[in-house]
Amino acid sequence: MDSALFWIWLSLRCTVGGDTFSLLRKTFPLPSDVYRADKESLQKALFPSRRDLKALCDKDLTRARNILDYCAASKVRIITYDSPQYPETLKEIDSPPVLLYCLGNLPAISEKLFVSIVGTRKMTEYGERKAFEIASDLATAGAVVVSGMALGVDGVSHVGAISGGGRTVAILGCGIDRVYPPVHKRLESYIINNGAVITEYPPGTPPDRQNFPRRNRLISAISKATVVIEGPLISGALITGRLALKQGRPLYALPGDVDEKDGSCTAVLLKEGAKCITCADDILSDFSREYIGKINIFKLLDKIPENIKAALSRMGAASSNKKTKNQVKKDVEVNALVTEAKEKNEIPLSSQDKMSDEEKAEILSSLSKGTLDFYNKIPENETVYIEAVADGVSINDAMSATTMLEVYGLIEVFPGNRIRKK
Repeated sequence: MDSALFWIWLSLRCTVGGDTFSLLRKTFPLPSDVYRADKESLQKALFPSRRDLKALCDKDLTRARNILDYCAASKVRIITYDSPQYPETLKEIDSPPVLLYCLGNLPAISEKLFVSIVGTRKMTEYGERKAFEIASDLATAGAVVVSGMALGVDGVSHVGAISGGGRTVAILGCGIDRVYPPVHKRLESYIINNGAVITEYPPGTPPDRQNFPRRNRLISAISKATVVIEGPLISGALITGRLALKQGRPLYALPGDVDEKDGSCTAVLLKEGAKCITCADDILSDFSREYIGKINIFKLLDKIPENIKAALSRMGAASSNKKTKNQVKKDVEVNALVTEAKEKNEIPLSSQDKMSDEEKAEILSSLSKGTLDFYNKIPENETVYIEAVADGVSINDAMSATTMLEVYGLIEVFPGNRIRKK
């Protein structure tokens, strides 16, 4: 086993996603052999390509030493290609990473069913719900959920897996010392405590746009199966889905509204060979024999559903703020009913009856992010002015949220624009 220093040096010299490392391995057993090789030997090993030749002739170890010191101080594990912890599934692709930087504990791939879940950053409420449910159920049954920690479907999938009591792995398109997006700092902590955050990019690498398509090959390759939830026709989700098919991995796609922009990606993948998925059982049943004793579908029978919005809020994952045409239409209809009820001075029966905890949780989960945020700002057992709660929100949005919360029976409204939680 070679020194981690030479592995780091080699990783810095090989273009991420390229074939340099694979070509070198045919001639040089160890990174130290590559380090000691002269230009002529390197050129012969890389023939007919000359890619990365100039970089490989640079024998300076300064940056590699700095990275090694940083990892030791920050408790970042370095999983090299020859390490027992290196995922065997990544060795099967044409461009395996030289090494992985890891925070947390990467579950053993030989013992667990790894399933990747990807999708758009601007998901619909439907996509958010299905991503959460599928990830949560997979984790409950014993699978490991893999995604990219991005906004939207990625973040929701990680939260779903953790809520399901399982493990999850995030693969980054930047250095291990960067949190991208920054809003997912708290989510990253949850992932590290319930799995691992890994990347092939060295510390200090910014989240540049070109990094993510290269990162996507690892998301599909590390898992036994990939699920695409939603995405536009031109998207990273489509790229990852096609990579999974190219790598010979089973691909699943959630059917969506073909009239919606974010339904086009999965529609294309379904035509290209993806299997239709509506729930986690569609995947678990396909792998139940291969993973006997390692996944248990029957655990789902006793599972208690969790409030999606509450889980996302608790773990610091950004929620959905995009609505489909049908959801917009539904909101218009609801607003019309609200207006009619107000004009007639009527209050819906549901708001007069005593609400159970289950009913309240269901209503809260159906609220838009803005309305839910407004509701959460209202103090418990205290009557406050709407203006006091509307900090950072326009008064029109605050009044709209107040109306919806009153109709649903979650708050009481008093003279003088004062409100109180029921």
